[in-house]
Amino acid sequence: MSRESKLKLAHDQDRNETLRFLIEQKISSMNTAGNICMTWWVSSVLFCGSVLAAVWLQKAELVKSGSLLLVGLSLVLTAFFAGIVLFGIVAIKYLKKFEGDICRLTNQLHHHGIFRTETAYFIRAMKIGAWSFALILIAWVGLCITLWIEFSRTR
Repeated sequence: MSRESKLKLAHDQDRNETLRFLIEQKISSMNTAGNICMTWWVSSVLFCGSVLAAVWLQKAELVKSGSLLLVGLSLVLTAFFAGIVLFGIVAIKYLKKFEGDICRLTNQLHHHGIFRTETAYFIRAMKIGAWSFALILIAWVGLCITLWIEFSRTR
């Protein structure tokens, strides 16, 4: 084997090791993002459910308390619920970038499509999570409208 062949082989091996290392780091980062997203989903579901239940149970008192409290509560919680949906959208875009990076790196190693199923399922799960919070936002807006209708009847 010639010296040039040995150097090329050594270079290819180093390149492959670097690519494998980068793939491992991307997958590790994606796992971290998955843990963050799961924490986001669970904590947000609990908080949103608690808020919606509390508002529903206390809606008569909220209507009696006046328009200033209703305006404040409506705006703050609408922004909060929209922020939860926005977090899901940003996370999905971030994960799609990871998916593309992992795909490009594995293609360079001639392992086309490896990890594609895993990343696709993860992104689908995040889309379902984000849509569930979009539904919560819609439910909140409906509850706000109900509160405002009841408030206008008392005036």
